[in-house]
Amino acid sequence: MDIEKPLVSVIVPIYGVEKYLDDCISSLIHQTYTNLEILLIDDGSPDGCPRICDMWAERDKRIRVFHKHNGGLSDARNYGIDRAHGKYIYCIDSDDWVDTSLVEKCINICIRDNADVVIFGNSTATEDGKIIKNGTDADKLPPQGIYSPNDILKLLWEDKLQSHAWSFITKKSIYSTDIRYPVNYLMEDIGTTYLLWARAKNICVLPEIFYYYRNRGNSIVNTRNPKICYDTLHHIRNVDKYVEKNLPQLQKYELDWSVRYLSSCLIWAYEAKTKFPLNEYHEFVSLDRQLLRARINRIGITHLSPTTRIKAVGLLLHLTPAVVLVSQMKDSLSKQTIAPTSN
Repeated sequence: MDIEKPLVSVIVPIYGVEKYLDDCISSLIHQTYTNLEILLIDDGSPDGCPRICDMWAERDKRIRVFHKHNGGLSDARNYGIDRAHGKYIYCIDSDDWVDTSLVEKCINICIRDNADVVIFGNSTATEDGKIIKNGTDADKLPPQGIYSPNDILKLLWEDKLQSHAWSFITKKSIYSTDIRYPVNYLMEDIGTTYLLWARAKNICVLPEIFYYYRNRGNSIVNTRNPKICYDTLHHIRNVDKYVEKNLPQLQKYELDWSVRYLSSCLIWAYEAKTKFPLNEYHEFVSLDRQLLRARINRIGITHLSPTTRIKAVGLLLHLTPAVVLVSQMKDSLSKQTIAPTSN
């Protein structure tokens, strides 16, 4: 049976997740789809992760372990992509876990519908495994079906889909030799996923929850700092240039998206204000507001969604503390714990 099914390469970048790594790997080796290779990329982890990787490799011959010097998440993913033998690639974060039916259900759809990409839902979990209501749950996803790249990108820029690398399985050929994750940049998925989806022919949305994202307090996303702000601006500029050149018919959706992200960057910068070097905070805010104002002028304020419009105008009018307060209250309400889960 395995011979008739394509090999799937699962890439697991690993750094400083000793406490969670067993849960992640266990969810992979127990997949109902067995024709896997699991690439554990030890990115110079300083804790017990290298030992854990080697231990799992002794237990399951489908596991390939690579120990390398630390290069960051993007570098580790790229390292795995370049060494993957599978027809399909899936990237997972090493502190998270997946449903054991994930690969089988996605690959069955790839084969049946000739899909290049399958996008699925996720739920967010606390560090101790309780599910919280702010992930892309199944009921928040578009209806199941095959979509064109343009339709999928429109949904992405309408915030109906997420760009996380772990939210989809894709054919390795989509990466080819030229699409890789940007090394030395945070928020790397923003700068990569849209390129992969734009290159695909058929993309399937599967509105089922297969991924469990562990929301750790010290994770990159939750640790506001100047680099996240600057790197996000970098990605937004690249997306803008790509869409203007290659997808002008989607520009109004992408501009609305970029206004939302630029607004978020101002909020993140305000929350990380004390971490900026002297005077650099005000320079960043000035740059962000300049980019924000330019995009609003291009799309027209009346074409922004009401929520985006209110937030952006408030930030441009220097009402950042009030906007931040409302945003924090909204986030707090969305993190209501609904049920425990085991992994």
